[in-house]
Amino acid sequence: MPRATPRLADPGGPPTLAPAGVFAELARSLAETPGLLPTLQDVIDHALVVVPCDWAAVAATDEIGPHPARLSASNDPELMLIVARIASESESSPGRAAYLDASMVCVPDLTVAGQFDDYRQAMVEQTPIRSVLSFGLQLRQERLGVLSLYSRTVDAFDGQAVERASLLSDHAAIAIEAEVSADRAESMRAGLQSNRVIGVALGILMERHRLSADEAFAMLRRASSYQNRKLALIAEDLVTTGRLPQE
Repeated sequence: MPRATPRLADPGGPPTLAPAGVFAELARSLAETPGLLPTLQDVIDHALVVVPCDWAAVAATDEIGPHPARLSASNDPELMLIVARIASESESSPGRAAYLDASMVCVPDLTVAGQFDDYRQAMVEQTPIRSVLSFGLQLRQERLGVLSLYSRTVDAFDGQAVERASLLSDHAAIAIEAEVSADRAESMRAGLQSNRVIGVALGILMERHRLSADEAFAMLRRASSYQNRKLALIAEDLVTTGRLPQE
């Protein structure tokens, strides 16, 4: 079923505080969207309409570095690459400050000197963006990422827009944390399964060759090196076929 386009109750009228139904739809949409990257894109889709804004970018990350986060989404990747480069080359930026402080940072007019001066100047010279609103995403003291909204006009984010964006950022943090937790659980499950298979393989080698546990593990490692394959895959082959590759 195609995802419904997010919208305000009166898309043709002036922006007003989005009714509870819009955010109920947002929560439901995020909960039903499988996978972290699709969830991030869902956040962007809603940001453009619900806040609203001209551009939006969200990243799920536990650190802010000089390069764009691997797990991120935006509605204009080329422009956001320029913004990311400007932010990395600047002493600070709204997104970095919001992330580090788990706070909201608003720069209503990039053309006016003040905080983030090197960032402001580069943004005005190299992009059509004139106002920025950033939120650090955090849940239970865990930093989860950053959401930034951009507009081509100055003073684009009034009090109601900030309130809508803040609600959106709360939903985003909850959705990102849920997907990250699900990924961790799946990784743990896969790790436990691999450990069980390796344990069975070691038992086979110990019984077959009258080896100690350390000797059996060394045999598995030699086979892994010989085949240039992960030890867990070598163990799975042994359990399935009864043979090591070099035997």
